[in-house]
Amino acid sequence: MAYRGGFNEAWIAPGLDAELKDIQPITLMCGQRHVFTVTAKTPAGTDEAIFKSVWPGFQICAVGILRYRDGNGISRHTGFFRVLDDEGVNFVVSEHDSEMEYQD
Repeated sequence: MAYRGGFNEAWIAPGLDAELKDIQPITLMCGQRHVFTVTAKTPAGTDEAIFKSVWPGFQICAVGILRYRDGNGISRHTGFFRVLDDEGVNFVVSEHDSEMEYQD
């Protein structure tokens, strides 16, 4: 997760940590989901963080890739690039970053 903004939509410090992270392997059945916690590198309650979260032109982004093996043993990749909606409730596909969403 990261902030971006400004005329060039640059990543705001501390930026996007795009290094791959290992998660404990799990097996999901159809319809199940797995939730894991993401921790911010900077405190969310700072004046700067509050400013960024409400100022027009700044976005909170959730970016990632999932690699998994399906029930048939086929390895698959799914990438996502989502932005927090205007209500601050849901992460939705960014209109001009939709090419970042993929699956194979």
